[in-house]
Amino acid sequence: MRAQNETGWRISIVDTQSVDSSLARQTMTDVVIVLVAMAVLFAIVWVISAWIMKPIQKSWDSQRRFVSDASHELKTPLAVILANTQILLEDPNVPPDTRTWVESTNDEASHMKALVEDLLTLARTDEAQADGAKRVLALEDIDFSELVDECAIEFDGVAFERGCSIESKIEPNIRLQADRTQMARAVRTLIDNATKYATKGTAVDVRLKKTDKHVVLTVHNASAPMDPEDLEHIFDRFYRSDKARSREETGGFGLGLAICKGIIDAHGGTIAATSTAEEGTTFTVTL
Repeated sequence: MRAQNETGWRISIVDTQSVDSSLARQTMTDVVIVLVAMAVLFAIVWVISAWIMKPIQKSWDSQRRFVSDASHELKTPLAVILANTQILLEDPNVPPDTRTWVESTNDEASHMKALVEDLLTLARTDEAQADGAKRVLALEDIDFSELVDECAIEFDGVAFERGCSIESKIEPNIRLQADRTQMARAVRTLIDNATKYATKGTAVDVRLKKTDKHVVLTVHNASAPMDPEDLEHIFDRFYRSDKARSREETGGFGLGLAICKGIIDAHGGTIAATSTAEEGTTFTVTL
């Protein structure tokens, strides 16, 4: 419809309802096509990725079972070796030269037993993460404040022998659903590690507090800072940040922090480490 006014201007009115409706339908159709295409693409990618990951998952499961089975199989012969060496060491008729070899065998068998137990623990934590913690961990309601306090007191004497001390600030009555044995091992590992590398004459600070949604445990010591590269791999298995120290000096195989991380991960928590010359080294567990 057109109209002309007195000034010579023309006004046109066009009915675009049909065009607008057609455009709206076309837009809706395009949206549906895009959504369907994305859904189909997602399904294809999901199937392909599952197919690609299947041999990797199978290999990982086989490796996990092998570590667990091999560790179990090694426990019996190691127990026999240790029992036999103990019998020989208690025999007064064993010549001194022979006793030296028996003691060496006993020490190495003891180290091997500790390694096997560590590997078993790692296998259990891996299984807990893969198959669900409830199937592997003995979850129960525990007083985490009491557990941390007991671990700190337990290492008082150790810290004294290593030339440091332990100071704890633990918020009371913090409770968790956790495997008490495994969680105690994780806490002991952190405190043991902190006292082992603390500068002589300093204090290892153990703190536990509860925030709105999380429980936070920190273990801090004043020590020489770790290199950034070492810090990046501190939780890797068999990794040693202090390569100059032998196993006899540190008393471990480089598995302690890896086991600790595995336990924390299996409980749905996180663990992180920071280390600077000014602030020292701090391990933070968030549950």
